[in-house]
Amino acid sequence: MTVRRITEEADVRAMSAMQDEVFGDPVSGEMANDLLRRLSLDDGMELWVAEAKGRIVSAGRLEPVRGTDFAGIWGRRDRQGVARSRNLPRVDCRACPLSTPRGQDAHQQRFDRVFPPDP
Repeated sequence: MTVRRITEEADVRAMSAMQDEVFGDPVSGEMANDLLRRLSLDDGMELWVAEAKGRIVSAGRLEPVRGTDFAGIWGRRDRQGVARSRNLPRVDCRACPLSTPRGQDAHQQRFDRVFPPDP
């Protein structure tokens, strides 16, 4: 399993198609176009995919909250349990009391396990 950040149009379109499929929607370029527009704004949003044997099996986006050190992680569905069967790390922020310094530290530790900091 490989987790990587994507920025190229072809990758964004593949990510969007996978998400349409897992949510039971017809594959459409509409979401891909919206994501590509957002990426062009360079507003801090990041797109991430998990791949197994070169095939995107799960995807999501990181949405920084302006003026804070916090970011939301959006995504959750994957291809028919493929990511789960390979122990893809998940973050469930609902279980983390982010209003306390201890909770914020715990959240950062969980996040770093999913997306290690750049060297």
